[in-house]
Amino acid sequence: KVPLHNNIAFVHAFLRTLKEFIMSYTYQGTIYSIASPVRSISVNKNNVSVTDRNGTKLISFTSVNDSKSFLAWVYQS
Repeated sequence: KVPLHNNIAFVHAFLRTLKEFIMSYTYQGTIYSIASPVRSISVNKNNVSVTDRNGTKLISFTSVNDSKSFLAWVYQS
């Protein structure tokens, strides 16, 4: 029988692995890679700034609907 503390350590390591992945979003031919976990998101009309473990990325959209679609995609992931 495996000690309980070994199982708990395994579960925590597994959950950490699940939380860390890279998402790719293509907008107007440009691929934006966002590494999880996302640390912060800032929105100003058509501009969205996303900060992840690799730094900050600024994505400029041509319409508010495009930025809202992107935010829905990020929140869903």
